[in-house]
Amino acid sequence: MGRARDGGGPGFIEAVTYRFEGHYFGEPEVYRSREEVKAQRQQHDPITLLHDRLIEAGADPAELDRCKARALQAVEAALAFADASPEPDPATFEDYVYA
Repeated sequence: MGRARDGGGPGFIEAVTYRFEGHYFGEPEVYRSREEVKAQRQQHDPITLLHDRLIEAGADPAELDRCKARALQAVEAALAFADASPEPDPATFEDYVYA
């Protein structure tokens, strides 16, 4: 990261993660158990890990809670906006596609 910040150009970051949810809403997920997902979330959830590291570094838990509340409000506002928006015009399906 320091190389990129110092003007050395772009770099590559490999982010290995675990998908906590199914591929689509209502997927039966017969290929893994609920216990596996729960164990992975407890050990590897990046949001929880960051929260814990911030607390260890001296962050104020109340401020982290306020930050989380603001983020949830932003998500709820975005969902409300999307739900209230009209469906897109099918004629614009290929707009801004550059491949």
